[in-house]
Amino acid sequence: MMLSKNLLTLAAAILCSLTSHPILTQDKTWKEATQEKFKEAYSVTKLQSDSSGITKPGTVLVVQKEGIRGDLGTDESTSETTVKDGQVKQPGGARGFLGKLGSSLTINRKEASLYFKLGERVYVQGIAIRDNEIILAIISCDLQNVMIQGTTHNSRFKARVVFEFPKNYLATADFSNVKAVIDSVLADEKGIRTAAPKSVELGQTLQQVEETLGRPEKIVKLGTKIIYVYKDLKVIFIDGKVTDVQ
Repeated sequence: MMLSKNLLTLAAAILCSLTSHPILTQDKTWKEATQEKFKEAYSVTKLQSDSSGITKPGTVLVVQKEGIRGDLGTDESTSETTVKDGQVKQPGGARGFLGKLGSSLTINRKEASLYFKLGERVYVQGIAIRDNEIILAIISCDLQNVMIQGTTHNSRFKARVVFEFPKNYLATADFSNVKAVIDSVLADEKGIRTAAPKSVELGQTLQQVEETLGRPEKIVKLGTKIIYVYKDLKVIFIDGKVTDVQ
């Protein structure tokens, strides 16, 4: 009888512990779910050990805001840039101090750094999820010439972008809202292309118009004059160049 009471007491204590700390039972679930959604949205790029070559290209993002600091792909450490309330800045406080400390150590000394330009294309290299942060590791798509100790090298530049969110927000946030925050700084190149308005300009060739609007429903040929007929417009060419759109 005494043993049964002890077992009941122990079971009650365990149950009480779990219910009084619900985040312990829920934390892993929402993080895993969010990670899965990011895997669906972004494919991670695989690189050679020296970061010079791409073995498996992944999702390409386009830089939408200035202020993201990058380091050589071969550096031991990687600079972090924070994004909070839409503002891009270098981290302060303990995170900023540790970053500077790492840079001052010989093993982590940064040979060169730069700020990514607006419109620059970068690969997704990794995604991490913390309680109140989404961290994207990125690396430049294109190699750049950089002078190191008097010698020119072709190198990629990498960075870590830390998106900070209000406390407990991510655990219940709609994924589309979280991704919108990321898109405002690092937008998916495919999404930009899809959203870009289609336009036809005077002087464009038949091929350029087809690349923009696709194949026409009808083609009318009148000597040097050609008319591409689409569902809601006509494009008129003379000598192979756009002269009018109706």
